[in-house]
Amino acid sequence: MRALRTGALALGIAACGGPPTLGAVHFVRGDGPAARPMRLAPAPLGAPPAVVELPAPEGAAFPAPPGPPGAPAVLIGSREGPGGHEEQLLRVDPSGALIPLGPARPRLRAAAWAPDGRALVVEAALRGFSDLAVIDLATGEQRPLTDLPEGAFTPSVSPQGLVAFVASTAGELDLYAVPLAGGELRPLLRAPGEDLNPTWSPDGRYLAWISGRGGVLGVSVLQLADLSVRALYVPTGQGAEAVPDQGLAWSPDGRRLALPVRAADRSCITIFDVQTGAQLRGPAKGGCPPGREEGVSWAPDGRLLLTARSVGEDSDLIAISGEGEGEWVALGGPGVDWLPRWQPEG
Repeated sequence: MRALRTGALALGIAACGGPPTLGAVHFVRGDGPAARPMRLAPAPLGAPPAVVELPAPEGAAFPAPPGPPGAPAVLIGSREGPGGHEEQLLRVDPSGALIPLGPARPRLRAAAWAPDGRALVVEAALRGFSDLAVIDLATGEQRPLTDLPEGAFTPSVSPQGLVAFVASTAGELDLYAVPLAGGELRPLLRAPGEDLNPTWSPDGRYLAWISGRGGVLGVSVLQLADLSVRALYVPTGQGAEAVPDQGLAWSPDGRRLALPVRAADRSCITIFDVQTGAQLRGPAKGGCPPGREEGVSWAPDGRLLLTARSVGEDSDLIAISGEGEGEWVALGGPGVDWLPRWQPEG
């Protein structure tokens, strides 16, 4: 049994009016080419939740990020087909059937929702290695959004319909934006170093991303109104730096930002107060627990977030207080459970 910091979490829950419920959470069970999408049924935090297997195609399947309330569940299927590796978006029909969203591609990933929940922006091999495409959920139509020889990656769509993404140009990874409806590309930040994983705040006023300067990865925030930039997290000499390719997650109220930070041989979900820059959980708040914590998904009310913690061959789903004050095993036991996606209701 792993030690849990539950006391502060219990106090925080009591102050908020009783234990929260683990609502519908999609996650992945297993690893490799046969990973299966699963669903946690709603249950009070601390009670054993029922686990249901979601429909899945041949090969592996992973839940896409949750959409706005009322949006369908979407899976990203991955398999080895006759022509090589294939990836495809699949909408889960209310009956449980899988509806393919357009043709399979060698690359089709990193889905981001349009504000109205009717389309997704993805990395896709439509005309080249990796460009952005808009996929209509009703028709499956795949519309190109960019055409860049060196690739476009990790889109994020603001509530106003502006798509931020990483473009590879002349050996650099810079931040650009393009309207969801299509149009001219707009540079947001072009500077030496790596800029990764842009993520809009819930109100679309700020963009956070992992910024590589001086050989280390920190976190910066851009204010869209004047394109001003400030560093939220600059790694110290202790070796703790942001983990690339794991994403950033804003709390629903836009006050906090969570992401994995690597320190020595472990990584842990680190929560920042965006306005003050204070670290609410992470290496500066007593270190990281053993293992690796990867992936972040906030509860719709912001009281909790979920991550996957791997220790040895096992990986459990861990609920963490939204203020970083404690944690709870949401789903434990032998085996690999990871990539939690908290689904909003409605």
